[in-house]
Amino acid sequence: MSNAENRRFPRLDHVSSRQIIRLDQTQTPHRNIVLTQNLSACGIRFTTHDNLEKNTYFLIYLNEQNLESIHNSNQNFLRSGDYLLAKVVWNKTNPDKTFKIGAAFLEKEKAKSNEIETFTELVNISMLDLLPDIEKGF
Repeated sequence: MSNAENRRFPRLDHVSSRQIIRLDQTQTPHRNIVLTQNLSACGIRFTTHDNLEKNTYFLIYLNEQNLESIHNSNQNFLRSGDYLLAKVVWNKTNPDKTFKIGAAFLEKEKAKSNEIETFTELVNISMLDLLPDIEKGF
């Protein structure tokens, strides 16, 4: 049996640029643009210039159309609007020094308290961009 046949959820090719938001080890927020390769109902695969280590958490923007295409709009994932929390489960270095990343979406009922805290912090960071710049005035 091939890996594709063993999969609980099939992967669908989906090539697009997406922004992710993550915290580094010092809790400094980083925004990265990634190039997605495919989606499934439980995760995503993408390429990035930054090496995201295994177990790194990040928010990724996926709209309703993306979610409907993989039949997971009704899943119970940690989600705020069109942002979902994901966790890196594997990474590989490409010959061109970019990184191939596989990540899983986190489910609400299986989330640990530290994952919920990370989710809340990342959502707050993403919302700060929507607020007017106080130094520039309203």
